Amino acid sequence: MTQAFNWQFKLMINRFNFKVAFTAMMFISVASTVYNVLKYHNIDRTSGIDSSFAYIFNQSNELLPLIIIFMPVIAVLPFSTIHTSNRSLHSSPLYFSRFGISKYYISQALCSFAGSFTVTLLPLLTNITLNNIFFQSTKYDGWNTYFSALTQISPKLLSEQTNYPYTITFAKLFFEHPIMYTVLFAVALSLFIGLCGVLSYSISLGIERFAILSALPMEIIVFLGLQQSNGAVLSYNHNFVNLNIMNYFTVNSLMGKNYFIVLAFCALMLAVSVALIYIVRSSEINLIR
Repeated sequence: MTQAFNWQFKLMINRFNFKVAFTAMMFISVASTVYNVLKYHNIDRTSGIDSSFAYIFNQSNELLPLIIIFMPVIAVLPFSTIHTSNRSLHSSPLYFSRFGISKYYISQALCSFAGSFTVTLLPLLTNITLNNIFFQSTKYDGWNTYFSALTQISPKLLSEQTNYPYTITFAKLFFEHPIMYTVLFAVALSLFIGLCGVLSYSISLGIERFAILSALPMEIIVFLGLQQSNGAVLSYNHNFVNLNIMNYFTVNSLMGKNYFIVLAFCALMLAVSVALIYIVRSSEINLIR
């Protein structure tokens, strides 16, 4: 398995699609910082944007909805379409004989996860680093003590004070160590995009051409989630349950979060991916027999 994974990983990092996805994500991450630097260059650093608020996946980012729509494509590009490429080149039988059918599919699925995870995490960490170089962490200082004390006394009271019901995840970390909190969300988002890459790979196994369309299911889910969030903001409903999966990986997105929903959704994604890969693997084995 290790040999198969190493082979697939080396193939992945040399693919044009992987380089495009990484470059695009890095460009967006760096451009976000540059935009904020230009926007606040005439303002004193202590009065400008906070380094945590400048994070590209912070709720305050005006372009966040567009970036979120773009993420399923980022998840697909690194390696999720590799089987379709191999099939078009008639090279799949060669890999089957070299690694075995099971190792072939499993190693490709693992590389799909690793590729999507990598092209997301490294640019996000670059964005966080640049933000902390050019901007100060100042916004939480004035009310940090109050909310930290309130968190220890009564999380329910904290929710009432912030007008959102039970929604600040890891509140102590959020207020006292915002950089660590942002890094935590960056890692969580990257893991989720990695899982999206595996799902797209499993869907692409049944697509003869235009495997990029394997991103379509996640695009639809993300789009519908954005529509639900927009409606909730307008209604300002305290009984709102957040079904926008991407909001769970967005800093300062505080409305109606129930983490059982996102855990269940990730489990469903994994189960569907495993089932589709198993079905295709079994059909290949039956053909050989």
